[in-house]
Amino acid sequence: MFEPMHEKLATVYRTHRRELYVCALSVTGCPQQAEDAIHDAFVRLFKVARPPRRLKAYVFRSVRNAAIDIKRGVERQGSAMDSIGAIYGVNHQPQPIGVDAAEQTDSLDRLTRALATLDQPQRDVIILHCSADLKFREIATILNRPMGTVTARYRRGLEQLRERLKES
Repeated sequence: MFEPMHEKLATVYRTHRRELYVCALSVTGCPQQAEDAIHDAFVRLFKVARPPRRLKAYVFRSVRNAAIDIKRGVERQGSAMDSIGAIYGVNHQPQPIGVDAAEQTDSLDRLTRALATLDQPQRDVIILHCSADLKFREIATILNRPMGTVTARYRRGLEQLRERLKES
């Protein structure tokens, strides 16, 4: 039988798995790495003895941190592979999410490209708020930033997004 923390984590996962995936994907840009980040985060979370006060925010922060760890590892591995690849004339890069991977409408493709042009902090806030349906207070907890910073990033990011979508 599950311990209380395991039950709570299972509930958070069942309720928010899509949003957790979007959170990880916004950091990694790669579906496989996003899934790996969620897995890594939950492996660590299941070892936690007592649930924190704000479990949902704690889980999202854990997934985001795991995604950052994976992205850094891939970048380190990628730079080493690029050096080796340059010697042998081979290019090794992880497959990022893009227009072909999304297989969505033209408007979704335009939005994806426009989102990719935003700074990472603005993109994180917009994706966590719009796709993961998190409140600004929760996003502030996840990103460990003041609420004013989060709302300002959201507002500026939306303004830039509108401008880029007008241009395309």
